[in-house]
Amino acid sequence: MRDHEECSLRRLGTVEQREGRYLFGAAPDIIVRADGSLSALHADGWVSGLEGTCKNTQLYAYYSGDYIGRNVAIDANGTSLIGYGYRGAANSQNRSIQEITFGFNQTIWKDAKYGAINLMGQYEYLMRLPWYVAVNAPKATHDNTIYFNVRYTLPGSAPAVK
Repeated sequence: MRDHEECSLRRLGTVEQREGRYLFGAAPDIIVRADGSLSALHADGWVSGLEGTCKNTQLYAYYSGDYIGRNVAIDANGTSLIGYGYRGAANSQNRSIQEITFGFNQTIWKDAKYGAINLMGQYEYLMRLPWYVAVNAPKATHDNTIYFNVRYTLPGSAPAVK
């Protein structure tokens, strides 16, 4: 971290190995096998980025994503595949989701007694890769999104920790 009187730059990053529900809700935790036993899915997620603040403006950029492992079993009929990520599965069964985003947060007015008003903008590029892709279907999907908002923050501070 590099600090000046009114400016700072931070880098951050993390990698997680958890159940799918903690990765932005993008994956299940388990599959149920034909004999009723539970089998966990492997999932990884990561976030890395930079944040810079100078006077009343914060700029940021992040790269994040997750990977959901495949977990396949044979159904009670002995022929059908069940689970997550098997051939013929729904294309909603994600293998990987990745996002690049950058934006700004500018405080345009602030008063300790009355609160603050911020102007924010963000661009997001999202890419999703499913485990199974049907014939003539796109192999991946992507989305470009732009957000703008004005936010009013109530005055006050967080309660003191005792």
